[in-house]
Amino acid sequence: MVSFYPLIFAVVLIVFLGFIQLLFFKFLNPRWWAKKIIRWPALLLPLIGITMVFLWGFGLYYSLDSLSFGASLGLVLVFIWEVCLIFSLPFSGFLHFVDWILEKLFHRTHRQRPSPFNNNRRLFLKTTAAAIPVITLATGASGMVNSLGKIKVYKKVIVINNLPPQLNGFKILHISDMHLRHFVTLDDLEDLLRRAKKYNPHLILVSGDIADDLKLLGPSLKLMEQLQPPFGIYASLGNHEYYRGIKRVKKEFERSPIPLLINQGTKLTIGDISIFIGGLDDPRTLSANHQKFFKECLDATLKEKNNDDFTILMSHRPHVFDIATAYNIPLTLAGHTHGGQIGWGHRSLLEPMLPDSYLWGHYQKGTSHLYTSSGVGQWFPFRLGCPQEAPIIEMRKG
Repeated sequence: MVSFYPLIFAVVLIVFLGFIQLLFFKFLNPRWWAKKIIRWPALLLPLIGITMVFLWGFGLYYSLDSLSFGASLGLVLVFIWEVCLIFSLPFSGFLHFVDWILEKLFHRTHRQRPSPFNNNRRLFLKTTAAAIPVITLATGASGMVNSLGKIKVYKKVIVINNLPPQLNGFKILHISDMHLRHFVTLDDLEDLLRRAKKYNPHLILVSGDIADDLKLLGPSLKLMEQLQPPFGIYASLGNHEYYRGIKRVKKEFERSPIPLLINQGTKLTIGDISIFIGGLDDPRTLSANHQKFFKECLDATLKEKNNDDFTILMSHRPHVFDIATAYNIPLTLAGHTHGGQIGWGHRSLLEPMLPDSYLWGHYQKGTSHLYTSSGVGQWFPFRLGCPQEAPIIEMRKG
């Protein structure tokens, strides 16, 4: 049975945002509001959004995947455009106000025909005022299109000074946040694995949020099994495993040869070197303050670890890194953040606001390293400068 709470929330959100953007049009940009060619699309935008919500719900209820997928994309585009208008219309309104003030001042001091300078100034202000919402709307649409593009599979070298020589060049395919359903499919996963195979990864680690449609979980595990990395495949939990049904998730893993590590670890042997692979539980809630929880999880996970084991930790959330550093864990692999889905130069643009959240990329503290993946997929299809990725982490001795 489909839960209708998300649909009700979507309707309320679309109506609220639509009301705000209509107010911004009418009172901040009255000249535009007076034009039918602008007013009618502004009025229709929230109505289109509500229609998309009902089509989405209809498709979900009757298991019409094509309809629910198309409607969800339409709904996302309406949401993005409403947000873009809410951000851009005040700037356009300010420029219109400046133009009105300058025009009043000019006519008060010059009782004559408008000068070329005055006409050029007005043209510049009007053009800029129009360009701001057009650019933001185009950017919003491109962000949605980017989120449906090809998943980036590439080699990411991490230099670890205390790396045992036997592990020099050891490669790990890191898969996180697939959110398999509409926006990332089994075909996408199969293509990802085919391209990753060319790098000959020694190990695959999957750090949670695998499938938002649990019917796809079992087939996704079978696809990963086919890659047959020499040192196996291991997975840990994310918050969406709990949201979608943790009992069913565990049953799917019980049918699969891929171990699900929940506050436990396993050992691999390479020559005379022992690697300890640990997987943490997820705190499930959205709060970022889970330090006590992570400490308890780490204590439970590392119980069977020997002092000379080289440790690789899977944690769905990167916030564990500060504690992992205190435990001198050489390498932690995480996801969850999707890189904020907006980035530049392999860093999230949200990082200045959230400096200790380790949103995307490689981080180092002392001898400990963290790589936070921006994720293979997303539940909200929007990305700018932060592509979907499945990095091949290659450890190199410093």
